[in-house]
Amino acid sequence: EPDSIDTIKNDFDNTIFLAGHSHNGQFRLPLIGGLLKPKLGKKYYSNYYEIGSNKLYVSAGIGVSEFNYRLFNKPSINFYRINKD
Repeated sequence: EPDSIDTIKNDFDNTIFLAGHSHNGQFRLPLIGGLLKPKLGKKYYSNYYEIGSNKLYVSAGIGVSEFNYRLFNKPSINFYRINKD
């Protein structure tokens, strides 16, 4: 639930947050974006956001919510590789 990031007390800089649940809007229209967004996935529903010095990655997932189909929204399985520099 990516919108929960606004309620997390974060005292660190350069933090990476991973979230799902938004389905990237489930129904997407070109030039408009996501239309059907679940609760707590309305503000942050696209793939990536920078919030201050922090990064939020949101997976579109492979499922659906209220409606049993997706429109112009490819399902995704994300793979994150975190390296220590």
